Amino acid sequence: MPAREILVAHDELDLEPGRVRLQRGGGDAGHRGLMHVRCRLGSVGMRLRFGVGRPLPGDDPADWLLAEPGGADRRAIEDAMGRVCALLPELLDGELEKVMNAIHRRAPRPAAPEADGEAGPGPGT
Repeated sequence: MPAREILVAHDELDLEPGRVRLQRGGGDAGHRGLMHVRCRLGSVGMRLRFGVGRPLPGDDPADWLLAEPGGADRRAIEDAMGRVCALLPELLDGELEKVMNAIHRRAPRPAAPEADGEAGPGPGT
């Protein structure tokens, strides 16, 4: 399969939780997973970037990315994944403009319950 036909989905520190961006190509911006894909394939066709937000200043981004997101961030990320999964048939049919318009439309953040007990050390806490 040519690299241009491969869709790579990955976490993105530069997008807030729940935001998704679909793009063709682009740089790796230090993302180790994308570096690995580029090393193996030579390029990346399409990228599906799932926002996870940034850790607090001084916190290790690797620890942030490997931890479970908590509370509203978790719900926002799960909602984003659901929106993208619903659009997979159109994406596979090559309807990129339609999919990009649907994905890039800003979705409302899910409301946080009073006390959901989901707060943890990862994104969103």
